[in-house]
Amino acid sequence: MYTNVMENWEWGGMDDLENGVYMDENNRRMVTNVRLQMSNLSEALIDENDPKRALDVLDEVLRGTPQANVPFTRVLMPVAESYIKIANADTNLTSYADILSEEDRMRALDVAKELTEALFVQAEETITFSLSLTPEYYGAMEEDRQLSLQVCDRLQRVLKYYHPNDEYVDELKSRIDTIESNIENYQRMIVDLGSINF
Repeated sequence: MYTNVMENWEWGGMDDLENGVYMDENNRRMVTNVRLQMSNLSEALIDENDPKRALDVLDEVLRGTPQANVPFTRVLMPVAESYIKIANADTNLTSYADILSEEDRMRALDVAKELTEALFVQAEETITFSLSLTPEYYGAMEEDRQLSLQVCDRLQRVLKYYHPNDEYVDELKSRIDTIESNIENYQRMIVDLGSINF
């Protein structure tokens, strides 16, 4: 599958930001599937102790499905997590840690942080929007809010596991604490309002 993806696959113009094709909603859903399948391939390569080819696949999926044409969604979490794993240098955590060069690991970590930040900001915006709504509409967004919190929590935990001493881990944890505090304050306000009709 690696050869097919890296040598035979044609992106059909979605990778061309200047002269490419318009990505309507149907095409964007198709890209979701492509991103998932390519992240599965990178995971399989990581499991086979082949982080170099896994990194090639991850880079290709981001190059071939640029954010400007196909906005990032939580579907890219496995891609971010794979970058995080590949960037690990601790041979006690991963058997492939010493295969990639320091330069490749640092680049992978930089991309992992960029993706994590993009997904984190997206989740924060969803939660912040839900907190701006009246209680009726706030309640209607419960699933979106919970999914957004789960995205933040998962990304922070994976980063903490593979890179426990990275300052970004603490920053993400602080942001999660702020999100949770804001949600708790809003819910407390709803309870305090009691039977007021909106």
